[in-house]
Amino acid sequence: MARLRRHLSPRQIVELLIVTGVYTMIGRITTALALAPDTVNPESARNWPHDLYGFPEPDHR
Repeated sequence: MARLRRHLSPRQIVELLIVTGVYTMIGRITTALALAPDTVNPESARNWPHDLYGFPEPDHR
């Protein structure tokens, strides 16, 4: 903890612990439920969040 305190504020340490805990929790739930990753169509992923939220189309040049 002393090494963390040299580089991070108390708030940042709490945030780091929360993010790490949530990431671990999601991994354990995914494993316990034997969930497979979603397959992604590269073309639909290319336009994601634009088609979902109505943002202007990106310029993919």
